[in-house]
Amino acid sequence: DGSAWRWMLVLATIPAVLLWVGMRLMPESGRWYASKARYYEAVGALKRIRDPRRDDVAAEISEIIALHAAETSQGHWTLRRTASVAWTRRLLFIGIGLACFDQLTGINTAMYYLPKILAAAGFSSADSITLNVITGAVACVGAAFGLYLVSRLARRHVGIYQETGVTVSLFALALIFGLGIGPYTLADGSISPEIPSYLPWLVLVLVSLFVFAKQSGTVNWVLVSEIFPARIRGGLRLDDERNRHVAVPHHDRPLGGDLDLSDVRRHQRRCPVLLPVHRARDTRRLPRTVRARLLAALRGVVTLLR
Repeated sequence: DGSAWRWMLVLATIPAVLLWVGMRLMPESGRWYASKARYYEAVGALKRIRDPRRDDVAAEISEIIALHAAETSQGHWTLRRTASVAWTRRLLFIGIGLACFDQLTGINTAMYYLPKILAAAGFSSADSITLNVITGAVACVGAAFGLYLVSRLARRHVGIYQETGVTVSLFALALIFGLGIGPYTLADGSISPEIPSYLPWLVLVLVSLFVFAKQSGTVNWVLVSEIFPARIRGGLRLDDERNRHVAVPHHDRPLGGDLDLSDVRRHQRRCPVLLPVHRARDTRRLPRTVRARLLAALRGVVTLLR
């Protein structure tokens, strides 16, 4: 049917429209607001997507502010700066290699040209397009299974599983085409009617296994971000050990304007980020302009949390 491609485009338009509507309804990122020192909007955005009975919005805002302050104090890592340092340059090349080889395994070929692959295996053109739905469903199931694997197993183990599945399925697929389907391929490229009926279906199974292994083991994109230090990725993770080194001064030196240490202590449990910022002010580890913006924003956050 020459008009079948129109229906394919219509079906692809439906999720695109739903995504557009969903993006219009989705609140802005609280972390983006915080990176622009718009803490009022950051609190409002987080309150829309957090459960107040289970999530501590004040603590999350505190962490975001601390991450932003630490990131600002350490400077910005550009691509040129990353490439100029030996050990970060090595990580950069490893990340580029992971991304390139991940794509060179042929997943895009299997997804985009599967109808042609199935037609070359002996299926009719109509059946090849219809059976393409199977690999799409397998890809969705594989992606869901991949989320489970990444959260349960070590990154290296998931990567070994993925590459083993990809290698075995592609090698078996090459053997089937070379030794099984090749002898039944005619001079004009068509498949002889005498081909065993199980060979085309075996090709479909192997392609589905390849897609499943690839989609369920997409740990490379996680590794690309995790192999780089936090300051290069653009954020710093605050752990308990770091927080334990932040002490409360025993004097009530004003923090700036009408916000003094009594306000900090009153909101210590809800907004602990005020304490490291106060310490940074004393030791002058933050630039003056950054310090002023943080103090002004923190006064608004404390007022909002009262």
